[in-house]
Amino acid sequence: IPDGVTAICKNAFAYKENLKHLHVPARVKYIGDSAFESFGNLVVHAPAGSYAAKYAEANWIAWAEENV
Repeated sequence: IPDGVTAICKNAFAYKENLKHLHVPARVKYIGDSAFESFGNLVVHAPAGSYAAKYAEANWIAWAEENV
């Protein structure tokens, strides 16, 4: 996610099946519904306790702790 981005819009990465890893920094404070729709093997890399980590857990998306 580029510097300055603080939100990921609804369906932003939907149906991007080739995307396997997404590094989401702590500054991202909003992720829209279905932003990662239809992923089977996506791993979200995010700081523990961050919005992205909580979003991943709530939406059954695999995530790994990362200091971003």
